Amino acid sequence: METLVLRTALLFTVFLLCSAEEEYTDGWPFSTTTEGSCPSGFYKCRFTDDCIHNYEICDGFYDCPYGDDEENCFRTTEPPINVCQEPFELVGERCVFIDPFTDLSWHESKYMCEKLNADLISIDSLALYGSLLEFIREKDLTSHDYWIGATDEVTEGNWVWENGKQMQMGSPLWSIYCNYNDYQQEPLASEGDDKDCAFLEKIRFYYVDDDKCDQPKGAICEVPLYHSGPRANQPGDSSQQVKEEGSKNDLQD
Repeated sequence: METLVLRTALLFTVFLLCSAEEEYTDGWPFSTTTEGSCPSGFYKCRFTDDCIHNYEICDGFYDCPYGDDEENCFRTTEPPINVCQEPFELVGERCVFIDPFTDLSWHESKYMCEKLNADLISIDSLALYGSLLEFIREKDLTSHDYWIGATDEVTEGNWVWENGKQMQMGSPLWSIYCNYNDYQQEPLASEGDDKDCAFLEKIRFYYVDDDKCDQPKGAICEVPLYHSGPRANQPGDSSQQVKEEGSKNDLQD
């Protein structure tokens, strides 16, 4: 009788252990989806029912319980995070090319940037504006005016960036016009009819002013970073890996 009781207790213990193993699969009790499936754009972790975003694969962090999201992560043919292809250089969260060597009209500058698969720069965040000014100073590129990607050619007074966003008027971008005791902020309404293109003006410490679009100036082109986010190097690989998605603080109306 005593032997039967012991056997029954042992079988019950085994049953509890097996049940717990099914509920807490491999020590990971929380499942984000139904068993065996993940929504589109997600990766299903091995041995568990957990799903992670595709951009978390090969991001340098172990997001799956067993780390299978970081397996077989090879260097890609795309530029790694925070690295820009020549002639572009990293400025804030953009890849930027400043051309002080060729004086072009606004439309010629736009065409030049397009031939580089880029656009005239859209300064749509305070962080980018500060980083850009610091870059111009550090590289000693302070002897030129530079076209940027804003214009009101389509609708007078409606300034729009090349990326389609509305340009913020007033501070902190636009410069101040001073004539004796008369202070006005650019762009001046009295000069608006024929000054339709925006530029960074050297004599006003690279605040924004408007000018006739056919005037010759340098240009600033930009392309976005391929990806944004924290990365970690692969063992034996000095380059960083690629990550999708990014964020920025908009500077617009």
